[in-house]
Amino acid sequence: MTRALRAVIAGVLIAAGIGFGAYSVWWIAMLLGIPLIIGGLAVLPRPGRAASLPTFATGSPRAGVPVLVTALNRSTFDVTDAQPTLVSARITPRDDTAYDARWITMMSRVGFQTTVRNPRIALAPDDLPPRTGTEPDLTAGPGWATFLPPAIAIVVGAVVLFGVGDSVWRIDTPNTSTSSRSGSESGSGPAAGEGMAQLGDRRDRLVQAIDDAGPDARSNVLAMTFDASGSDRAEVYDPATGQSVTLTVREGGEVDQRRSPTTKRRGDAFATSVVASTDLSRMAATMTERTTAFAGAVVFDDMVVERPDTGEDVLITASYRNPEHITETHDIQATPAGEVAEFFDPGDFEASFGVLRAALVDAGVPLDRPALNRLEIRGLGSMTPTMYAGDIQSSGGVLAEFVSGRNSGEVSVVPGAFPTVDLRSWSPGDLFAFTDVTPAVFDKVRDQAMRRGDVEEIDRAAVDIQMTTTFQRDGNPVIQVAVGRSDGSEGTYSPSGVFLRDGVR
Repeated sequence: MTRALRAVIAGVLIAAGIGFGAYSVWWIAMLLGIPLIIGGLAVLPRPGRAASLPTFATGSPRAGVPVLVTALNRSTFDVTDAQPTLVSARITPRDDTAYDARWITMMSRVGFQTTVRNPRIALAPDDLPPRTGTEPDLTAGPGWATFLPPAIAIVVGAVVLFGVGDSVWRIDTPNTSTSSRSGSESGSGPAAGEGMAQLGDRRDRLVQAIDDAGPDARSNVLAMTFDASGSDRAEVYDPATGQSVTLTVREGGEVDQRRSPTTKRRGDAFATSVVASTDLSRMAATMTERTTAFAGAVVFDDMVVERPDTGEDVLITASYRNPEHITETHDIQATPAGEVAEFFDPGDFEASFGVLRAALVDAGVPLDRPALNRLEIRGLGSMTPTMYAGDIQSSGGVLAEFVSGRNSGEVSVVPGAFPTVDLRSWSPGDLFAFTDVTPAVFDKVRDQAMRRGDVEEIDRAAVDIQMTTTFQRDGNPVIQVAVGRSDGSEGTYSPSGVFLRDGVR
């Protein structure tokens, strides 16, 4: 089997191992993905100088050039079939001057033994070493051919891994196949599957494992996680050691316990009673329904119960992914009381203004008098530009920086999440009122930006737009916008939507 063919086979095996491991459940990765990767590495030709050396072969005595081998230098005399061998010989071309030469070649064990017994051989004219520069460089590194098999394996692996659809690598298990059918056919999503319907029982089983871990464990829970695979985990804070104890409850009921250092403390912990009466199955069904309505067919990944930050209220977060695009994920939050957050499209300015208006009212920020120095709406998707670093630069959503009485900070809302209020001290300078700008003006500005930047209609929602007084020397608010990946769409406008200048600085 040639080295190139072995490299192709190795690339296919390694790509298959990575694909099955990345797109299937963990035990598929262990049983199938890892052996395939190991097999591919075993088949892949080992890099070495031998790959770039010519193979020693004698020619026909009649057509070949007479050669008298005077010395052979070989590292070992064992049964290894082929090894680099230094050949010293007197070469006597017909009708030409004889010359001495030394060169390194790959010589088989049989060829070595034959040449030792009969040093008078013949070489094909194309295999003769040159007359000049016949001293081999014994310190030379491997030639380019050494790296050819790994390069072939990488190219073949990339083509195989990314050239086929995600579904080729995904092996359905009883849990994932049920989830996939629920999300794509019934519309009720994976939470309506058998595993999610038993979330209450799984919660009770996990609470029992927490109780068994110690008398104080019940009131020092850092997180509770319910996986789609049926494996559940609890992270419990041990105040005596400052460590976290991870309890993993397998589908069969076995409990594993592991200790590790943690930076979390009592302020991050909560009691199991917080979610004791929560109907997790019904909540999961609602979360799945809203996620499916917003994102289409999704597959449930896990549900986590924890405090988002020290001292904050406990929230329940469910994570979903697109079954056809594994990197596309969606999170949705809920409270232990059963309230589930809503999704919204930031590119719909009417909806975004409504979401931000409600969040500002809840935060006690007045709407009709100057209290804001920045109001930003950022769309979703990979084509959305980032105009300003902040809490919504990765997720998209709505954000407002405010000063109201003695309070200052920012309010932000991400699709699928509850509003967050981050209080901080600053000197914002000039302010404007929430009612000083409308969705209609934002739409007008976006329309102009799309025309100026020749942005396609399909990227209309990929917008980052804000009204701000930040960095404005005269203190007057301006509207800044960027749409899609078009630099030509970037521009600055007046609060009434009149174009002022190119760029957003």
